[in-house]
Amino acid sequence: MLLVGDAAGQYPWIGAMVSTAVATEHPDMRQVRSLYRQKFASIPFFSVTFDKMGQAPANMDNGSRLLAQDEMVAVYPDDSAETGISWMQAAQMAIDTAAPIVPVAIIGVEGSDAAAKLAQTSSVPEAFAPWMSVLGNVPLPTPWKVVFGKPIPVNGLSPDTAQTLALVTTVKSALAELRKAHIPHLVA
Repeated sequence: MLLVGDAAGQYPWIGAMVSTAVATEHPDMRQVRSLYRQKFASIPFFSVTFDKMGQAPANMDNGSRLLAQDEMVAVYPDDSAETGISWMQAAQMAIDTAAPIVPVAIIGVEGSDAAAKLAQTSSVPEAFAPWMSVLGNVPLPTPWKVVFGKPIPVNGLSPDTAQTLALVTTVKSALAELRKAHIPHLVA
């Protein structure tokens, strides 16, 4: 099963939140194997910690291998694969391994990067900017909500570009509907 989250950034703590939600909500208490951003794979302490927690660097090989082993995998795609998994790659992994996609809306994560946003403003003295950047990678306390959508089957889909793109559109629409249903003031 491929969990596709809508939280931008693929930060490791997002994977921890989704894993916690699955552990408390799934009847079999399955472990989620989150694919984290490549930049965290090069940081010694972080990479070892995430690997020991069952997470893996975000790339097609890791995702496809874990899905083929019937692991529950979480990805947080963006529009390019520079830092992790793209939307097209996520859909392709699901089709190649016949893994159903479960849309996951992560609500509230937007507020946890306040320190990083503050560091980008001109109101922060230049001497503090490096520290604010580091703080931007640590989640500030905010209320998070993890909402799981209905599984989207991929059986019978071919790996051609048109069907992969249609699957991406379906997943993005499902995520938008989840967010709209759980954030009343959100206008699509």
